[in-house]
Amino acid sequence: MLASKPLFIYYMNDGIYGSFACKLCDFTVVPQVHKNYKADAPLFMSSLWGPSCDGLDQVVDHYLLPELDVGDWIIFENMGAFTLGEPSDFSEFQKPPVFCFISISDWYEMQDAGVTLDTFINYYVVPFQLSQDDCFSTAA
Repeated sequence: MLASKPLFIYYMNDGIYGSFACKLCDFTVVPQVHKNYKADAPLFMSSLWGPSCDGLDQVVDHYLLPELDVGDWIIFENMGAFTLGEPSDFSEFQKPPVFCFISISDWYEMQDAGVTLDTFINYYVVPFQLSQDDCFSTAA
């Protein structure tokens, strides 16, 4: 039986007053942890929160994750058009940088169409492809 409260509470550098505003419209986000871990690593019930200290700034609740360390990357897929519209200046926290991950084949196709890194202002484009071995995702 799962405990009613998370065992780990993590605070991220972004929340519903930024890229996760879509959560206010019941958009479900699924975290994937990008780190090396042992296959038999224990999983802990966890919740992910934004930096605002507002009770509404909960991004993910009751999700099984391995223990995370400061600096670990959590990747959220399909965070496109509706996640960057109107980030709020709710607090003094700086807006986090945006890293757009794109498959190598799509990147080459975009280059053939004339898109270059100079096209992306205030974004980092990372031609990269995650394999199943590089990600960890287990829903509660």
